[in-house]
Amino acid sequence: MLEKTFQLKMAAFGLSFLLPSFAEAACYIEGASGRLANYCALDKIQSVLFLANTGVRHGTEALGLCWRNIEWYERDGERYLAVNVDGKTNKRTAIARDSVENSLWRQAKLNPRIRAVSDFDGLVAAKLDEPVFTTRLSDTVTVHNLNRAFNALLAELDLKTGADGRTRTLYSFRHFYATLNLERGVTTHALSRQLGNSTQMLDRHYSKYSPLLNADLHSGRK
Repeated sequence: MLEKTFQLKMAAFGLSFLLPSFAEAACYIEGASGRLANYCALDKIQSVLFLANTGVRHGTEALGLCWRNIEWYERDGERYLAVNVDGKTNKRTAIARDSVENSLWRQAKLNPRIRAVSDFDGLVAAKLDEPVFTTRLSDTVTVHNLNRAFNALLAELDLKTGADGRTRTLYSFRHFYATLNLERGVTTHALSRQLGNSTQMLDRHYSKYSPLLNADLHSGRK
């Protein structure tokens, strides 16, 4: 029943596939069993949630992160979680969605080498030269293992191919992030700084989705 519920939630999202919220994901993984539990191991699901809520590339950008690359950025009395990425083309700072803090803290508690840190703020302040995404044995999560687990999960849930006929990959989470933000009204200029792409590339790639993302405008309802 739990597996079926998760499948329906993912299948319900038209543009890509629906990610569960952080709380739902944690509960789901804890309740999973057998083969599905192996696919959804905590050390892998946290990295997937991170990708979908930052737009960071899944290869060396995400898996090359150390805790010293994560910091709090403060402005006008507010603070934001900043991720300093060594990107495909250059270095940049990406701002994570607020709930990423919870996912990263769950990830941190998997690594026995940093369990002495009492809370997330302490972890950020410590500036540790320790990889963010590790297994319970403190080994760095590899792209190969992450891809294998992700593909196995999609195959188990019969979600390998999207509604557009394209095969879903870990890079789909980057498109998920971009599409969701464009739908919210984020400009391609602002999004390009977050993703490390040119504005021209984003305009070229996502302009074809304009009728869907701006359905209220095209329909005359707004």
